[in-house]
Amino acid sequence: MGLTATPFRREYVEDDPEAGTQELRDIFGNLIGPTDTLGENVRATLQDRGILARPAFETIVTNTPMRMPALDFGVPTEEEVERIDRDLAARADNPRRRLVVLDRIVPLAQDPRNLILYFGPSVRDAECMAFLLRERQVPAAVISGNTREATRRRTIDRFKRAELRVLCNCEVLTTGFDAPKVSHVVMARPTVSQVLYEQMIGRGLRGRVFGGTETCVILDCQDDFGSAPVRPELGYRRFRRIWQQETAGQGTTSVSPTSQN
Repeated sequence: MGLTATPFRREYVEDDPEAGTQELRDIFGNLIGPTDTLGENVRATLQDRGILARPAFETIVTNTPMRMPALDFGVPTEEEVERIDRDLAARADNPRRRLVVLDRIVPLAQDPRNLILYFGPSVRDAECMAFLLRERQVPAAVISGNTREATRRRTIDRFKRAELRVLCNCEVLTTGFDAPKVSHVVMARPTVSQVLYEQMIGRGLRGRVFGGTETCVILDCQDDFGSAPVRPELGYRRFRRIWQQETAGQGTTSVSPTSQN
């Protein structure tokens, strides 16, 4: 038996949402699709059962000038996605943008009910954000690839016990991290990968059945790409668009107005 959480991993290579599923079918032969047992709107069913939390989207307008690197062709390869993300991350790692995000996080962290997971565009940004939060009297820490395993476990345990209000990182907590009581995920790391975006916000989407929450607030950073169309589409924009299509008329989500960026 094989299980997967990311059947759409080749979303940008093939520009075909079924490509990953077909690849699994080639390997395993017979597949039990989620719609076979959970209905047409799988995500809504899992939320109704308390397995998944409902995301409530908010936007942090950073006014940070950004640009999308040029592509050789219309659909980026995996290598191009990585290159684009590196370029976006380098531009997003700047003091002015960081302070805008900081001002949004601090009042949230002062509410004792909130546990905030922060994804920064770089390790340096995550380290700076943790330092700035502590300067504002907010208990915060940072974890990176250089953090010793014992220190990492201790830091995560402190976060789970709410001794830390904010846990900052760049990418190390994207997968394999479990802290069900996360109430807010701050997405300061720009990405054009919907899969990576979903993996990051998924850290806060554990439902009440798993000791999680009914709702998790996802704070996306909206940068300034000017008037030109953003191609490829940013991960958070694509996810929100799909989410709005799936929940149209259901009244199950809160989405802040966004511009084309």
